[in-house]
Amino acid sequence: MTPLPLTHRRMRLMDYNVLTPETVQTYFWFILHKAYEDSSEIMEKGVIAINDMADLDRSKNIRIATVKYLGSSIQDVLPVRIGGIYIVRQPWFFSAVFQVLSPFFPTKLRQRIKFLGDDVQALTDTFPPSSIPTELGGTLEHDHGAWVKSEIGRGATAIAIYRLPI
Repeated sequence: MTPLPLTHRRMRLMDYNVLTPETVQTYFWFILHKAYEDSSEIMEKGVIAINDMADLDRSKNIRIATVKYLGSSIQDVLPVRIGGIYIVRQPWFFSAVFQVLSPFFPTKLRQRIKFLGDDVQALTDTFPPSSIPTELGGTLEHDHGAWVKSEIGRGATAIAIYRLPI
């Protein structure tokens, strides 16, 4: 199978004591732009996001202000179809918070959000292993630092300025 256009975020690396909502938004838009640039499947199948919440620290990795800022920047504006959002290794409190917030999400989006907990095997059962990072049971070797350097070399100033670790 051909690798799918997946985005993979390691939430534990996002320190919101340092990052501003604007910085996160800039990086988010850059990643979406790259996904569109690199894959014609995005328009047809949509973006599939994997959020790895292993070792999440509530004191630094979650900020409601950032979620609101990002949400308001994409709601009714983002020309992207959400193919699915897969949340893995989430802490107990995240599922509880989601239950409170989910009624405010559109039904279609709620149906596309899947909580897998520690069952990372479900990712390779759902997607080609070549699309899943090795740390989640797939075969995708991804060196984020090398990717950032290659993007900077191609003139990606937004990523050069913000250098986020996701």
